[in-house]
Amino acid sequence: FNMRKFEDKGTEQLCGGDWVDAWKAVTGSNYRKEFTWDGRENLYHGHGSFQFYCRFDRCYVKGDKLRLRCFDLIGKHPVNGKEGDYLSDHYGIVVKLDIGSTGSSSTDTLPPVNHAQNT
Repeated sequence: FNMRKFEDKGTEQLCGGDWVDAWKAVTGSNYRKEFTWDGRENLYHGHGSFQFYCRFDRCYVKGDKLRLRCFDLIGKHPVNGKEGDYLSDHYGIVVKLDIGSTGSSSTDTLPPVNHAQNT
């Protein structure tokens, strides 16, 4: 999604609700991994252009069998070290998750995310 913070609650309630924002769930809303658009550091559009930062991009998951494991940002450095030569004006999101089997019992559930590993 390419959205703004005020749209979070509405999106999380779509199609029956219970959508989980991967960034919030895995990092505990860690500001170091928050901004997928940062015109102060990402010079894709050149110096002095779009000098703001925002969390435009999101990843939502939904399902009893899904367990989020990792959230990170990629593409935060210029390609080949050339200033301004970024893959995109947005940083990418990487989310890793486990999918439990459909026949799992409550004793087979996966443990919750350890936030300390993703800070």
